Amino acid sequence: MDPEQYDPELDSNGELPVRPKVTLYALLVVVFLFLLLLKRAKVLAWSWWWISLPLWILPTGYGLRSIITWVSKFVPQNRIRKR
Repeated sequence: MDPEQYDPELDSNGELPVRPKVTLYALLVVVFLFLLLLKRAKVLAWSWWWISLPLWILPTGYGLRSIITWVSKFVPQNRIRKR
């Protein structure tokens, strides 16, 4: 049976079940909270830059990807010169 197909016998509310999705950013927030807990418990003696790294790694990656995409539009596609 197709998972997207509605089966009234499986759900008494008449609604499709909701399947939560775990995103990469949500996983990185959990890693940050775990590192924060270890830092506050004085288990880790890391710098706050390293503790907060999971929070700023994705926005930095998206920003770099945007810059590379923007710059690549200005680079000529035919760099080989014909003689």
